[in-house]
Amino acid sequence: MAAQQNNITRPCQLKGSLFTLTVLHLYTDDLQKIQRELSATVERAPQFFQQAPVVIDVHLLGSSSVDFVSLVKLLKQLGLSPVGVRGLNDTLTPHALEANLALLPNAPNTLREEPQLVAPATTSMPSKNLIIHQPIRSGQQVYAKEGDLIVIGAVSHGAELLALGNIHVYGALRGRALAGIHGDKQARIFCQTLEAEMLSIAGLYQLSDDFLAHQHQHHIQVYLESERLVVDSYMK
Repeated sequence: MAAQQNNITRPCQLKGSLFTLTVLHLYTDDLQKIQRELSATVERAPQFFQQAPVVIDVHLLGSSSVDFVSLVKLLKQLGLSPVGVRGLNDTLTPHALEANLALLPNAPNTLREEPQLVAPATTSMPSKNLIIHQPIRSGQQVYAKEGDLIVIGAVSHGAELLALGNIHVYGALRGRALAGIHGDKQARIFCQTLEAEMLSIAGLYQLSDDFLAHQHQHHIQVYLESERLVVDSYMK
């Protein structure tokens, strides 16, 4: 069946874009240790990691040898989808190519996709914060690329919030919330009620199992302290 005609005469076109990727930082080349750690992580949230695209970061391994072919096989067995590798040296590059991995340049830890579906009726403040005046439905992604993201309403399961700065939700926060996505460790997440699947600040994240004690509590803030996420009340 012929493709729908939209006054486009070219059969295809390559365009640059940013995508939501999980970065796997390797601190060892021991595949058994890597398997144990990843298996435990994936088992805690199998749906979240199912077919998740993964970039392998090896810049901390130095001159260590990495069996990329076996590593790719391991990741696929766990349901992950390895797409590329970064932090390579001249020794490791041929091995990454042998495993059919894309060679990526060093970059900030968090890569994000431009939103495919953003809630309408948005307003941009002079400070370039983004205000959403309605609830965020499942499957929607909202990205505040130049400031804070403020949602006047609830966020449904399966939705995703991303912000260069802070995230404020005046309602129940479900789904995923990622603040400080370009590495801002001072960013925070605020919500009226916490029911989230995942929280992340500056690339460090926690899944729902990590903050069960705070689920359904009110007036929650999330911030980084000593390289870990702290979930606490902002009204004491």
